[in-house]
Amino acid sequence: MIKMNLLLINPYFEGRVYTPSIGLLALATTVRREMGIPVRVLEPSLQGYSFQQVVDIAKDYTHIGISCYTESRFSSVDLALAIKWTGHDKVIIFGGPHVTSLGSSFLKEYPVIDLMIRSDGEKALLGILRGSDFSTLPGLVYRGTNGHIIENPIVRDKKVNCLDIDYDFIEDVIVGWKDFEVPGWLLRKRHLPIMASMGCPFQCRFCAAPELGGGLWRGTEPADLADHIERLVRERGIGYFRFYDPLFTANEKKIQEFCKIIIERKLSVNFRVDIRVGTRKNTLELLKKAGCDVVGFGVETGSDKLLKIAGKGVSRRQVLETIQDCKDLGFWIIGFFIYFFPQEDEYDRRQTMDLFKYFDVLNIQFFKIYPGTSYYQEFVAEGVMQESFWFDRSIPSDTYFCKETFPHAEFSINEGMRKIAMSYDLINVKSFGNSFKRNGWKALMTLVYSIAHYALLRSDTLFHFKNYLARRGALKPLKRLLAYAKLNPW
Repeated sequence: MIKMNLLLINPYFEGRVYTPSIGLLALATTVRREMGIPVRVLEPSLQGYSFQQVVDIAKDYTHIGISCYTESRFSSVDLALAIKWTGHDKVIIFGGPHVTSLGSSFLKEYPVIDLMIRSDGEKALLGILRGSDFSTLPGLVYRGTNGHIIENPIVRDKKVNCLDIDYDFIEDVIVGWKDFEVPGWLLRKRHLPIMASMGCPFQCRFCAAPELGGGLWRGTEPADLADHIERLVRERGIGYFRFYDPLFTANEKKIQEFCKIIIERKLSVNFRVDIRVGTRKNTLELLKKAGCDVVGFGVETGSDKLLKIAGKGVSRRQVLETIQDCKDLGFWIIGFFIYFFPQEDEYDRRQTMDLFKYFDVLNIQFFKIYPGTSYYQEFVAEGVMQESFWFDRSIPSDTYFCKETFPHAEFSINEGMRKIAMSYDLINVKSFGNSFKRNGWKALMTLVYSIAHYALLRSDTLFHFKNYLARRGALKPLKRLLAYAKLNPW
């Protein structure tokens, strides 16, 4: 009989950014420290494990924890089924944003799942492994003796320490891990993903963060964060940190304090953060002095109409002001945009596309529906969606607001791709051209490194990279570039 041990898996799924899961690392660290049992973390998309290899590894573990995102809901369930079919007695535990939003209905739909944990997972997971009374474990969803599903209330700690993680669990990942959106001149430094806070206090209608985090922002104390970074610089030789906080500058006072400590200690580090439109210029100035070279922020749309409808709480004028502040300070700017909002028209899209020229890197996505969002609740109230939607395998796991899924949407996937392709043409011509003017060869290095590194993240490199570009509408302009250079890798 296998002694108790734990395997945590962050499964691959289409559309995911290939970044180690900070949450799984935190869980693994806590369990090993508190219980002393063997724990392993798998990042298949980063470590190169196939589906079958993951199943084979799972045979040697008693408890299997699987992250579940909306985009990965079917692949996560399929993985659980495959592990159960091996004939070995396993306890399958699901967690992650999708199950946090759906709760008991997800467990009811999939008998293969033994237990689910909603929101913060450390206390519940430790309780499961220790054999505690299930009724006492916060956020646990389980089947009672009569078969009825019981959903314990979520209890979130007011204070959170996101830094309590042991990177040894994925040493093979972080040795060569890089953020492919980082400018090329930073890629010479050893990178590390990091999180300093959880939750977001804002109420954007397309985002599930308010629901997932209970509308709360919980952050690490500035001095603790600075100590942690200094230790990683000294012990691991880290030179660049990529912060994956939902909103790094949610509490600008604490961020300013953190930056002042980094400056006072003269730590030679660079880092990237995600900010909000409207972040004060004095905060941006301190970030720059502390070593921040890259900022990303969710613009979503250039339309004042859509910004208001989507609940962003900012205006186009504020977007332009934040862009100008960032440019004045010399930041490398990454813009996040969403196409095809409900009620979006061609004028709105032109307003959005007009902003592309100001950014060094763009991330453009189709509008998606997520459980727990205000838009989802609205669609349910209108009878457009039902909870059963999330269990229908005839619907693609990527829940785009398109005609294939929602007949009243204005575009099909192919139509949307053509418009995205037009946008990427503008990126190539305007955004990259302007970036090259400002940054010279650094901009070209970024383009080359980004393409090369992202491609190498995938096992069947060019095939998958080609498909990724096709999905994003970028294949056509890239082919033109390659043709000009007399290159044809596919």
